[in-house]
Amino acid sequence: MTVFACALVSSCAQDTPKSVFQNSEEYANRVFVPSMLSGSVLAKATDGKPMPFNKITFSQSAKVMYQGAPVDVSHNVTYENAGNSLVRQIQVGYMNGVVDGQYFSLSYRGLVALRELYIKPTSKMMPYKGSIDSISQFDVSFDQPSLNLVYRWGSSNPHFKTVDRRSTCTLASNYAGSKLAAGIAGEVREFECKYYNDNGVQDTDTHIAYLEAYGVAVVKSEAKTSLTVNWTISNFRVE
Repeated sequence: MTVFACALVSSCAQDTPKSVFQNSEEYANRVFVPSMLSGSVLAKATDGKPMPFNKITFSQSAKVMYQGAPVDVSHNVTYENAGNSLVRQIQVGYMNGVVDGQYFSLSYRGLVALRELYIKPTSKMMPYKGSIDSISQFDVSFDQPSLNLVYRWGSSNPHFKTVDRRSTCTLASNYAGSKLAAGIAGEVREFECKYYNDNGVQDTDTHIAYLEAYGVAVVKSEAKTSLTVNWTISNFRVE
């Protein structure tokens, strides 16, 4: 499109933190779409199995210690079916009831982000987006007792060096969806996932709950060296 043509349509306008917060759904539907992934990543990160929903919304809440004081943290999460086993996620985060940030991603069934961005309301400039540049192993059949992923992670920051990342998940338990939150149909397969940095050192331990009735995973807990968060899930709705 020419510069003159861009002047005539709003889609050519430059995104800003303010515009993203004001029009988060429009931004996500334009930027976090399958066509933004590389062909090789798209081919390996889709399985052709349909997901029986258009949209899922839910809330996550927890109390954590932050800088020596208890803090209430929460998320309002939207999963949109982006087709071909891909989920577009829009997540608004709160700290003590005040908006603290917004997270966008395009993921494989909520398990692993293929493209993501986190932005704070105080941001003056748009942050860089992170994404998977290539995949060497993608064994992620949720009907199996283990999941294994090996990939290279990059950034829209031209000075960022692409790094190797690896994660492994092991089935921890099975239980009814209603035990996780009211409104969740079917069974849950809970996996413990360990994430390793480019030095091969584990930096995160996460429990994810795979919701069999919908074909997506949600985060149940996450632990890093200095912080552990156990989420309570509520307000679960499916469209």
